[in-house]
Parts: sequence; structure tokens; C-alpha cells
Amino acid sequence: MIIDYKRIGLRIKGYRRQTCLTQAKLAELTEMSDTYISRIETGAKKASLGSLAKIALVLEVSLDALVFGESLRNYASRFAYSHEGFCPKGKVHSNRK
Repeated sequence: MIIDYKRIGLRIKGYRRQTCLTQAKLAELTEMSDTYISRIETGAKKASLGSLAKIALVLEVSLDALVFGESLRNYASRFAYSHEGFCPKGKVHSNRK
């Protein structure tokens, strides 16, 4: 799975604006610098899992909403598991006859 840090940054920015927080205030509440928050939001910096967790906590959103843009359950429901691995729904290979 490829993590799209630019999209994560855009989601953070969107949630931050919905909660009427400035980058400076989010930085203060997460104990990060406003420059670091800015670089995360633009995708110039790859945030660590710990940083993303702090941001999610302050913004009152789930970590999976920041990373995947939806709940993990919704994301996972688009896939089905087979013994060959994960396949998009409808593309599951079966050995059953």
C-alpha cells in the first residue's frame, strides 16, 4: 500500500479549517512547530505515525480518516480476502467448483 502524504496533508488542512484552528494553534496543541504543520499539510514532510496520531486527537478525527480519507472499515470493505491475498471486490479468485 502506498501512503499518499500529500493527500493526508490536504485532509489535515481540511479538518483543521473545519475546527477553525490556525496552523499555529494546531502546532501549539500538538506540541509541534507551525513550520512542521505547514510542511505536513503541503506534503513536503512525511509525518510520523505518532505525529499523525497527535493531530488526529486534537482534530477529533480518527487516524484512519486522516490516512485513508474514510473509516478503515469502509476502506477494507472494498476488498475481499482470498488465500491468494487481497483482491478488489468482484475479482476474488476461487478454487471452489
